[in-house]
Amino acid sequence: MTIKFNGISKPFFHATVDTERPMWAPIEWDMVEIPGRPGAYPKQKKVKARPLSVSVVIKGVDDMEKAKEEVAEWLVTDEAKPLIFSDEPDRTYFAVIDGEGQLDDVFKYGKGTITFICPDPYKHGKESVFSLSTGITTISSAGSAPTYPIIEYTFESSANEFNVELLNEAEVLQAGVYMKYNFVKDDKLVIDFSKRLATVNHTKRNTAILIKSEFFKIPTKKKMKIRSTHSSTMRVINKYL
Repeated sequence: MTIKFNGISKPFFHATVDTERPMWAPIEWDMVEIPGRPGAYPKQKKVKARPLSVSVVIKGVDDMEKAKEEVAEWLVTDEAKPLIFSDEPDRTYFAVIDGEGQLDDVFKYGKGTITFICPDPYKHGKESVFSLSTGITTISSAGSAPTYPIIEYTFESSANEFNVELLNEAEVLQAGVYMKYNFVKDDKLVIDFSKRLATVNHTKRNTAILIKSEFFKIPTKKKMKIRSTHSSTMRVINKYL
């Protein structure tokens, strides 16, 4: 099984069938014990960073030590990079190396286990794109984990506001982002909810976001409604436990 990390794979570096990938990201509950009541009350669920222990083998190289150096240069990064396994090509992890990389040399083979850790605990799937109309548009996420949207809009005429709200099926307001700004024709607005960032023509404009705003996530497998002041585009990466 091959792995692709940061867009690169190595023909001499393979993951073995012993590789363990947990069925879901680690979950930890905060429990509150109530006097006189058996057990505890589940207060809050925490989804923790996902570790991945990958059994690997290096083979078909003339110089094992140089191959190890090449692997180290490839895998050791300062931030999380996309990680894809060949048996799961439609899912992407975002991972960094954790701990040491110890390989045993056996008959010109290097064999051992390396550990990745995924700060974003969810697997990423395909992107879904929704065309939001002026008013209310019904959308749904295909994933099994909540995901942040990205909103994009190029203004067709001048305006002094841009609002986007998340509603439930009964059209009750859940959260919204509200901007007051002197937009002009051809201004390109991008709101990245995961980064809590709004840009106009690639320049940060977070000061235009009103204090009542709340950057929301799209819930899993539910029909939700988006109310927008402009006919914009919403992109979401479907995420999975």
